[in-house]
Order: sequence, then structure tokens, then C-alpha cells
Amino acid sequence: MAFEIETTEGGNQLAVGVEVNSWQSYTGRKKDTYYAVVPLTEVGRQPIELQAADFKNKQGSPLADWDEAVELVFKPANRIGGPMAGDQNWNGRPPSLANLRWEGGTLIPRPHPHQPRGTVNTQGRPSFEDEFQSAIEDSVERERLDQEESRKPAE
Repeated sequence: MAFEIETTEGGNQLAVGVEVNSWQSYTGRKKDTYYAVVPLTEVGRQPIELQAADFKNKQGSPLADWDEAVELVFKPANRIGGPMAGDQNWNGRPPSLANLRWEGGTLIPRPHPHQPRGTVNTQGRPSFEDEFQSAIEDSVERERLDQEESRKPAE
């Protein structure tokens, strides 16, 4: 996973969280959250690249891969709790994020998340990858609209 982040002050720690299995717990898969803590010592725009193994749950176990990831969370590291939590408050304004993307790796086709593992999508539904990409595009568009709205003069 790669993205760019822009901060207004240095000396921060960003927690990037990946929540897994929260949408399909009825399948017997266990919900969990994994965090990678990123030091942001500089001010300005910075590139960040993270591997699945950079993320750890509260027991210290690494995330094996991106399969079953359903939510991505960005927050100050002091707000995550547990052994990875940072010890300082966030300095400056909330950061701006840009260019969130997947880089490298090999795409492994996965069944739709609601299908049992080992089955093939034969219902003609969009694949999980298509739904995920659509959700990213929708989120980016909403952020663009929010930014336009914030630039309008107050009435």
C-alpha cells in the first residue's frame, strides 16, 4: 500500500489501521484490527509505503496479506491503544492524504467475500476487487466534493 501524506507540523506519529473480517463475521471469520505506526518527523508532503507485514494486531501478530481487509483507518497513533500506541498528541492540522494505491505484488483472484472460500463467482455479480475499486473511487469523489464545498464563501 502506498500513499502520500501532507502535514503542517513535524514530530507526529500516524497510525494506519486495517480492519479485517468485520463485514462477514457470520462466515466464522474473526474480526481484528492491525496497525502500522508511521513516524512523520518532517513537515510537508511525504511518500509512505507499507507492506502487509508492517501491520500488527494487539497481540503482535503481523497481517499475513490484504485478503479480508475491509476498512482502512488513519488516526493519531496515541489514539489506538495497546502496545503500539504513540505517546504524544497530534501536532498541527489534520493531515491531507493523496494518491492512495496498491503497488507491486501479484493479484490473486479471490471469491466474492460472501461466498465460501474455494468457490467461483458464477452469479454474475461484480468481483470483490471491482467493488473495492468502486468504493475507493467513490471516496475520492466525496473528498473532492467536500473540498469544493469548504472553499465556498460563507453565506
